[in-house]
Amino acid sequence: MKRTLARFGRLLFWVSLLLALAVLMFGFRYRAAVGASCVTSVEQIVDASTKVTVPLPIRVVAGNEAAPFSILRYRFDFEPLKVDEGPLAIGIGEALPFYRLRVNGADLTPEIDLGARNLRDMAPHLHILPSDVIRPGINTAELELPLAANLAELRVDQICFGSLAVLEPSFRANWWRMVGVATICALLICTLIVLGAALWMLSGRHPAHAWYVGCLLLLLARTVYVSNTYRPGSPLLWVFLGNVAVALLPYVLYRFMRAYWQFALRWLSRSLLVITIFALAVCVQLYVVPRTEFAQANYVLLLMVTTIGEILVVLAMATRFHSLDRAERAVVIWVGSFAFFGLLFEVANLFLPFEQRWMWTKPPVVTALAIGMGYLLLRRMALGADLLAHATDSLALDLDQAISMDAEAEPPIWENVSSSISRRERGRMIRDIHDGFGSRLVAVLVRARRELPNSMLHRQIQRALLDMRLMLDAMDETSRSLGMVMARLRHRIEPLLTTAGIASEWQFDQVAEVRIDDRRKLILVLRCLEELLCNSAQHSGADQLKVDISIHLGQVNFAISDNGCGMDAVKSVGGRGIAQVHLRAQMLGGTLDIGTGDDGRGLHCVLQVPLF
Repeated sequence: MKRTLARFGRLLFWVSLLLALAVLMFGFRYRAAVGASCVTSVEQIVDASTKVTVPLPIRVVAGNEAAPFSILRYRFDFEPLKVDEGPLAIGIGEALPFYRLRVNGADLTPEIDLGARNLRDMAPHLHILPSDVIRPGINTAELELPLAANLAELRVDQICFGSLAVLEPSFRANWWRMVGVATICALLICTLIVLGAALWMLSGRHPAHAWYVGCLLLLLARTVYVSNTYRPGSPLLWVFLGNVAVALLPYVLYRFMRAYWQFALRWLSRSLLVITIFALAVCVQLYVVPRTEFAQANYVLLLMVTTIGEILVVLAMATRFHSLDRAERAVVIWVGSFAFFGLLFEVANLFLPFEQRWMWTKPPVVTALAIGMGYLLLRRMALGADLLAHATDSLALDLDQAISMDAEAEPPIWENVSSSISRRERGRMIRDIHDGFGSRLVAVLVRARRELPNSMLHRQIQRALLDMRLMLDAMDETSRSLGMVMARLRHRIEPLLTTAGIASEWQFDQVAEVRIDDRRKLILVLRCLEELLCNSAQHSGADQLKVDISIHLGQVNFAISDNGCGMDAVKSVGGRGIAQVHLRAQMLGGTLDIGTGDDGRGLHCVLQVPLF
């Protein structure tokens, strides 16, 4: 059942991603007005009767020679074939920065002031032609556009003439694709910025939330540029801000991931800094010299450089997939794939004719990216809140139990509460290590024994596994006495001794009731005993070993004797392990004595440490 649900989840994931990309691909495609006469640029105007007329682009100066800007005027003719089709209209797909339209001398855009330099209209337009303006024969239309450096680039695309019933549906569809959806996305991103700032305050000003808000501000810049007409300053300044947002986004996105997943790649940081500085230099060049023959090439260069930065960020993200859980991994893959392919449509618009373009796919793409990053932050905060609530409930229960024992004894209350919390946390850590790292180490050991039976590798893995288990035993709260610890040590290490052909004898009755209060000292003792016992098993050549643990004058004596090759075993391993035992004995405030047995054979080691 669980496997079936997992397969269904993966299927739902990929189906949703493909469906979202299909909606983006077909839903944002420019909708042409079927049945209308359209041209793609004013230089190639063809009227409705298929009679070719010669356009007359006229460059004039507004007012006089001292006027601060010029006007480009385009004139074209059209002829209505049928006058009984209902109201006629002219649709303009795009005319930047803004325009004035005159038909047979009648001004159809009286609200436009060509001298207003803080406007830049990115939307399509539809103009109904009054019946008293249309003539039975040839009609003349003039399109005027201001030409000034601070208005950024100038372009006119897709002018259509036909009945209002034919042009209006395509106009509404294209308006929503170009302006309506971008406006909704801008409002959503603004809402996310407010929520991100609130989360930043609630999270104790965690840097991940600050970088998230920074990402949102950069994503908002281009979206507002598309959806809003009025621009304080000048349109060229807003184009510059949009390009700067594109240049900074890869680096800010990397810093967000670095703060969220707590990782740092020095090579990536340096590479992104170089890429960002170069991209910002291109942005400055486009702002200072906006009208050059290389402006389009420079903009393409800006997109290429930032794309390289985004690819590096994606590669860095891929290196962290192993540390993500299933939900986070699914969100990252879904949002990253949707954003990558969605932005490809936007880049393709630079090389496609207007009638084959996708209408501003970037706003929904960056909004999906913002929502995905916000979900990751909210999920982390929700998990943290659940953990905090669980800890609070546990603490309250501990307090209730402790207070019910003795309401007057305040220090014992807090001691009991602290001990209980520490005990539960140690238990959780032990389970996590044993179930995760321990199970994988056992699997590696089994494979090493099967594939490399004559290698020393599996012995080293078994030694590492033994060390891990001994450390877990030392941390386990159930190991309350030194006798219990020694019993577990014997249980852990006897299989290793048996494999080496050594019969062992253990005596630790005198320490059966010795209480353990310092777990750190116990870990040091276990590491010393492990090293001494493993040396005997691997290098002594003995067949008998005796472990005797006793108490004398406030000292715990750990005596280990074997009938092997004696001091030669210590010399054969270079004394590295024994040196570590000496060092740990000094840290414990004790001593380590190594010599031969009473009969002059074997090795006799005595570790003396103060009582725990």
